[in-house]
Amino acid sequence: LPQIGDVPIEVIQSTHDHYIPAPAAQLLFGPDTPVRRFRGIESADHNFSDALPAMYEELRRGLEWVLHADGPPESCAIK
Repeated sequence: LPQIGDVPIEVIQSTHDHYIPAPAAQLLFGPDTPVRRFRGIESADHNFSDALPAMYEELRRGLEWVLHADGPPESCAIK
């Protein structure tokens, strides 16, 4: 993630993802900052099969946050 600099990013992760559990994913992602945040959603699997409404609600909130985060202007390019 260092390559993307101050581009706002949110990770939405299932708490019981069978690829990587949420606590391990959060450690890899690092702490929340003004332009990065991690959100765990209580769910039984990677696909949020029992928590789609919660995942979609967090996705809505996350997109709203990204649009208003104190990051680079819309025209920025990832190098």
